[in-house]
Amino acid sequence: MFSPSLAFKIFLLLACARSSKLVKAETSWRSQLKSGTSAPSKKNGVVASTDGQLWITTTDGYLHILNAENGKEIAVHEPFAGVEERCQSKAVLYEEDGKTKYGVYSLDDGRVFAVNPDGKERWLAYFKSLIPNQPTIGRSGKNVYVTLSSKSDDKSQISIVDDEKSLEYGIGEVGGPISYDGHKFGSAAMIQRQDSTSLVFGSYASGKSSFGSTFEYNTNDGEVTELADIGRNVVAPPVLNKNGDKLWLTTSNPENGNAEIFGWVEGSFSKSSFWYTDLGEYGKDVHYAPLLSNDETSLYVTSDRAVYRVDADTGAIIWKVDDLNICSQPILSPNNEYLFVIEETGGRISKISTQTGVISMEHNCSGSECQMISSADIAIGPDGKSIYFAFESGLVMAVEVTDAETMTPSQETSLTPSASPTLSPVLSLNDAR
Repeated sequence: MFSPSLAFKIFLLLACARSSKLVKAETSWRSQLKSGTSAPSKKNGVVASTDGQLWITTTDGYLHILNAENGKEIAVHEPFAGVEERCQSKAVLYEEDGKTKYGVYSLDDGRVFAVNPDGKERWLAYFKSLIPNQPTIGRSGKNVYVTLSSKSDDKSQISIVDDEKSLEYGIGEVGGPISYDGHKFGSAAMIQRQDSTSLVFGSYASGKSSFGSTFEYNTNDGEVTELADIGRNVVAPPVLNKNGDKLWLTTSNPENGNAEIFGWVEGSFSKSSFWYTDLGEYGKDVHYAPLLSNDETSLYVTSDRAVYRVDADTGAIIWKVDDLNICSQPILSPNNEYLFVIEETGGRISKISTQTGVISMEHNCSGSECQMISSADIAIGPDGKSIYFAFESGLVMAVEVTDAETMTPSQETSLTPSASPTLSPVLSLNDAR
């Protein structure tokens, strides 16, 4: 296991900078979303399907489906007027044999829509509770799982929509719910264990209190089990390895606002078997789950100002890129060689080497519409050649991130930490609180 001093030396050796031969990424196409609708914002996003479509949700609950090759609109799903037409969900797609079968997304007022690839509504499920997170589709595509929060207190439910039964009348056939008092559930991640499929999610409290935990819901028997109580609000979905015996999550320290990472890597989620890393001053306001590398050795963690590569087994910080202005979830290339980050204002995309933390390519959007904020999550095509993103002006862009011309950067930025990272591999749970 790395010691803090050794981790800091490695951190300095890999201090990140922009490459001396920075590459300028080229725009493939621009497309403006249908007028009369709002634009994608925070918690919305662009989702790229395997079969060449882009599914884009907007704050007023519209779903736009575009052709990923040229940006032309295929269809728009329009929700009928509701109590509160506010959407804080991306589309979640279910695919079979490389083809999109359907997608789902939710509105805050309790509606969940299932939509076919041609934009036609598949079914609608309505709940009398808030839906603060996007739904999750089971591995077989039969069930859609929805986490619900009470409008008045810290209570949550998990409800199940049967896709096959819902098709008959177009109305969501709802099972459950499974109730849990004392916590509001965050976004869920799905894992496949040897004999079961589970949803794993964090929880949080309303107001300023912080007493979150992590839970596992077994879809076979409907049981909810508390995995690890860390005394933190956990809003982003936890991340698990393929075997489901390692767990990582990001949260914020309620006292100083610093971003923190917790990891359970010993096959147990007990209250004493985790490592902990404080990301420090540039780690405030962590909104997103860490990204796990394909070989499960590294985590890529994002705050509002910086991106970190962290050793998945020890919590040691390997490199850090700061002086960024991030407001959406970064993404990894399919081969995990690069990390792509978009900044909130101006749509600047940075292509970062996952090995060294060096920025080798940038894209700077030109035009007055590019001065708008880009806070919706970005997407990468299945072949890793294009990045897709949207501004709050409704402008959607595709950027080629493989072949591009070389440009000379206006300046070279040396990224050096102002203080040693705090590593506490043997921190007790009481210390973490």
